[in-house]
Amino acid sequence: MEWFFADLDSAVDGVVRLGAAESHHLVRVFRTRTGDIVTLTDGRGTAAEAELIDGDPRGARCAIGAIRRIAPPPCHFLTVALSTIRPNRMDWAIEKLTELGVGAIQPLHCRHTSVTAFKRDHLLKLMHGAVKQSRQAWLPRLADPVPFDDDFATDGPVFLAHLDPESHPLTATALPEAGPATIVIGPEGGFSDSEIALARQRGYRFIALAATVLRTETAAVTAAAQCNLLRS
Repeated sequence: MEWFFADLDSAVDGVVRLGAAESHHLVRVFRTRTGDIVTLTDGRGTAAEAELIDGDPRGARCAIGAIRRIAPPPCHFLTVALSTIRPNRMDWAIEKLTELGVGAIQPLHCRHTSVTAFKRDHLLKLMHGAVKQSRQAWLPRLADPVPFDDDFATDGPVFLAHLDPESHPLTATALPEAGPATIVIGPEGGFSDSEIALARQRGYRFIALAATVLRTETAAVTAAAQCNLLRS
């Protein structure tokens, strides 16, 4: 059963109208017909079985049936803060982080960041597609890019991926049993000396994700996957 986004709170008498983009995908791309059953999600943990009653590709309408709350994925507690990178690699990272179920994505501009482009609408479209493809009901929060010097971290411990003698494997690090945490991933040029010094000053915990040097997008996805295992 295919999944689509809808503002379930906007339903009137049990009927919700989909936006133009979702309606087009529902009717034109997936060729859904009147009477077919689909799953609608609001991206905030709610999913509903719904019957297509009006196949208007500009504003399809669905009658809502059974509604259920879906538990957040294991790494929903996690914010991944990563340096902006080349658009095709950033696309891949954002898509996979969404599939893995992280709670938030915070793009960063570090001292050695070479690409600062950030196409928010494009990335949100990828994230919506990833939520539907992975059949989940939670859309991560996508923040606007901020400099590394900003106090971007949420409440909870902050882990910095950095190959250093004092770094410990994430799998051997005590993640909080509950509450938020942030993992910071730098650019391919690594963090600058001043950024490392600032991280130490702020009390960030240094972690290693692998024995090898990973690309930014690989490190971000590896961190989320390991957190999923540790919190499962």
